[in-house]
Amino acid sequence: MTNQPDGLPPVPKIHFVYVAGPFTAKRTWEVECNVRRAEQMAFALLDSIEVDDNVFPIVPHTMSRFFHGVRSGDYWIAGTLELLDRCDSMIVCDGWEESTGTLNEIEHCKKHGIPFYYGLDQWLQSRFANDLTEKQERGR
Repeated sequence: MTNQPDGLPPVPKIHFVYVAGPFTAKRTWEVECNVRRAEQMAFALLDSIEVDDNVFPIVPHTMSRFFHGVRSGDYWIAGTLELLDRCDSMIVCDGWEESTGTLNEIEHCKKHGIPFYYGLDQWLQSRFANDLTEKQERGR
């Protein structure tokens, strides 16, 4: 729990989960398909846990889907890696093997000790997800 200013009630710690996966593609529609795949992962994550488990997916794909050419690739890479640093874990979507950006995010996680998981099932089997299950079984 974190304290809030002005006497507001404490807010529980939020577990931010970064959703990684391919973004760039040759065609606009392929980019959109990549964005939708990441969105589907975020929805599946939220559907798989209780509302009050305080998990919040971070889906950078959705923040930049219409920003082609507005900034350089380096700008977006720096920004998304900063977002990743602020997250508690990362879930990797299908297609990561061919994505230079996702491979870089995986290496970033390894270098900075951020837990990462290949897909939702692996995340659900992680220690964090197991802690949620134990909390639910104890009745919080």
